[in-house]
Amino acid sequence: MTSTDEIIEQLRMLAAPVEIQLHGGNGPTMGPDEMAIDFSLALELLEQAGLGELVGDKVAEGLRSIDGFLKEQSGSDPLWADDALHTDPRWDEVRQKARQVLSDMGVPWKMPNCSAGFLDGKMQPGFSRPPIPEKFRSLVERL
Repeated sequence: MTSTDEIIEQLRMLAAPVEIQLHGGNGPTMGPDEMAIDFSLALELLEQAGLGELVGDKVAEGLRSIDGFLKEQSGSDPLWADDALHTDPRWDEVRQKARQVLSDMGVPWKMPNCSAGFLDGKMQPGFSRPPIPEKFRSLVERL
């Protein structure tokens, strides 16, 4: 997986509906803090690979904006509680920014596969996919 592929997967997770963020896409769930850390690490790798040349200035600015916003919220902020994904309007802002950057990249949103145990959309040995809760199955099937 290239650094560009990784940032796309991290954007897809940040852009995902809260139900997917909380109850898993293609793997075990991630908490809000883990999503932010994984995005930041993926951006750091992309920066080292030549961010501007790889994705263009507009996309680079959008990625840095998301990263900066999330880093500003660091610490014991209530943003990092799982409930905040439902209740804190800042997460709606993050989702919207992530969707915009994906759009600017010409990349459609789809079910993220950056969750633990997945690589290039395939389950890796030693991992198993948790069942999708019944109440979210119809949402996942529409994606």
